[in-house]
Amino acid sequence: MKDIVEQLPGVKSIPVTKRRQFAHEARALDVAKMARIPARKRYALAVVLIRQQYAQALDDTAELLIKLMRQLETTAQQNLLAYQMEQTQRTDRLVSCFKDVLTAMEAEPNPWQTLQAVIGDKRQEWLDECEEHLAYAGNNYLPFMLRPFRTKRSLLYNCLEILTFQSTSSDLLSIQLIELLRKTRSLKAETLDLRVHTPDLVESIQQTKWTLEKWRRLIFTGPDSLTVHRKYFELAVLNLVKQELKSADLAVVHGDRFDDHRDQLVSWSDYEQEIEGRQRF
Repeated sequence: MKDIVEQLPGVKSIPVTKRRQFAHEARALDVAKMARIPARKRYALAVVLIRQQYAQALDDTAELLIKLMRQLETTAQQNLLAYQMEQTQRTDRLVSCFKDVLTAMEAEPNPWQTLQAVIGDKRQEWLDECEEHLAYAGNNYLPFMLRPFRTKRSLLYNCLEILTFQSTSSDLLSIQLIELLRKTRSLKAETLDLRVHTPDLVESIQQTKWTLEKWRRLIFTGPDSLTVHRKYFELAVLNLVKQELKSADLAVVHGDRFDDHRDQLVSWSDYEQEIEGRQRF
């Protein structure tokens, strides 16, 4: 259908309300009634209807992407809650150990020896448990999105392949990130070196606040690293696409509800002509 639409005449010059009116009119006509309409109007209605149907298909694809990302978030939040319920005993154990450490610090005459007795040879084990606990602190459900993402990844990528995006602002980072995902889709590596795959975007990805700090801690392999965990990076970019589609910062080319809202505005020249015409009366 995309190939057909690209060969059809453009309809951008027709106001949005008129286009929808023509599409409704075309849907109401059967073959016999369509044949009785003058050829020029018949072809015009057909073009508008095909483009409208194509726009609806693109809108449905964008809605599917948003819906899939919401489902991942909901599943992750539920899994986090289940994890927190299961880890109550671990939390109690960590708090108990912390209490013993605080008590040992006041021990006389040798607090360091008392601390060693409390911790024993399990220092690394305690650290690992603390790190795991902190990873999910503050209701951070993002790590739990990874497992359900594996089953939805192909479908989400198909949505990206079907849709053509354009930014409604001067910020093109989201478009560039989408292109990076498309380019690296078939790679098998678990990490991506940004200096290799997108050297021009390294500075923007590092400095621009395109995602939350919670995401950044998961995305980058280290505080000053230029290597990213691929699956977390993909999730962060898809989350950005979802947010910008909802806020209209990202538009779907040839879409309807997700089209660039600026195309539905009256141009200044048309506005001035309309005002001048009304002032004469």
